[in-house]
Amino acid sequence: MRLGRGMGIYESATLLGATVGTFAAGQLYQARDGWQWACLGAAALLLLGALAVRVAVRRVGVSEYPVEPPEPAAEHTADQDPKPLPREPESPPGDTPTRSSESGDARNARNVRNWVGHCVLFVVGQGALAVFGYSWPVEAVFGGPHEAEWIWNSSGHWLLNVSRVWTLIWLVDTVWTWGAVLLTRRARR
Repeated sequence: MRLGRGMGIYESATLLGATVGTFAAGQLYQARDGWQWACLGAAALLLLGALAVRVAVRRVGVSEYPVEPPEPAAEHTADQDPKPLPREPESPPGDTPTRSSESGDARNARNVRNWVGHCVLFVVGQGALAVFGYSWPVEAVFGGPHEAEWIWNSSGHWLLNVSRVWTLIWLVDTVWTWGAVLLTRRARR
């Protein structure tokens, strides 16, 4: 019964938030220079929501990293009683959930390795775009002075805009990866 009630509250909050948020963003968008405030408000809400998810997951008690499933049991014969699968010990309320067997150093190494791969793809892709004159970071650095509107709004050709969004995603990935590495190192001290 609690699960159904929780899902009902969740869905109601989602629908109410979508309705109120869309209405408020529409009203802001119609106002003079309101579209900029609507976009900043949406970005702030998304950032706060992303930060709140980790806190909510920990508070609910769901493990953040899944535990490896046990090995499948051998074939069962009629004269054998099936053995129950081992259960994970439940943590008392308020305890932090257990993480997988992967240590912080191994997780950091994996995250940095992934980030290096993202950097290689970013540099190769931006290099290819630069050859055709559509690399936003190259244009931003070497293309001369640009108005603030060029940075936040349309930069011209659609490939230049794609490059701008890709640059922003790469910057967020960089801050996220190295922030996680620093937080893990700081937590060990």
